[in-house]
Amino acid sequence: MGSFVFNMSTTLMYERRRRRIRDGQVLPEEIFLKILERLPVKSLLQCRCVCQSWNTLIRSPDFISAHLETSVMKKACDYLLIETSKRDCFSICCAETFSKCLDVKVPLSHFYAVIGSCNGLLCMSDFISIYLWNPSIRKIKRLPIGFIQDTTYVVAIGFGFHRSKNDYKVVRVMRFERKEFEVEVYSLRLNSWRKISVVPPDVGVSEDKCAFLNGVVYWSTSLHSLAVRSLEGSCYLMK
Repeated sequence: MGSFVFNMSTTLMYERRRRRIRDGQVLPEEIFLKILERLPVKSLLQCRCVCQSWNTLIRSPDFISAHLETSVMKKACDYLLIETSKRDCFSICCAETFSKCLDVKVPLSHFYAVIGSCNGLLCMSDFISIYLWNPSIRKIKRLPIGFIQDTTYVVAIGFGFHRSKNDYKVVRVMRFERKEFEVEVYSLRLNSWRKISVVPPDVGVSEDKCAFLNGVVYWSTSLHSLAVRSLEGSCYLMK
């Protein structure tokens, strides 16, 4: 009886180990995660093909955030994404030496404008739809349609990262003829838009590109001031 119990427990132990090896979980989970967080993006893309559990983990927002923080702490080489003379092509260059690493083709076949960039993501628009593009992994996402579908009324678009909520957001400012402004905010985590409080009605927001800094989007206005839109939701003017 004792031998039978021993053999059964040994068999179960090896079966669990076999499943862990099959799923790529030979190491303790915390060590396994630390190793993945230190891998370059190209290696992570290859790891996604190992099994479904790895693919799900690497694609999760929490892992992406942890990988970004680890990359910042490592002080890895920064890269610049530079527009070339070709309409549909960017060059990725080392920020220190300006040497070109490779060319990246933009996955849009028509005219587009770059709205902004943050943590390696680019926000782009073809004046009909808005896209988020990650050139390092060659992935692009078309944002869902917002509450207001007529893009002729869009005045300005902003893009940034909400650190406390670990979320990328797009701010869209619209105005209908001489009516008050309306503002929509898109959340990448929720993959949805929501309406928020408007900017002052007597202020004309510039159509120029916005500036994003420390969780806040800035636009110039017709009053020679800045329209400030926090990704937390507040809005005010800065002289």
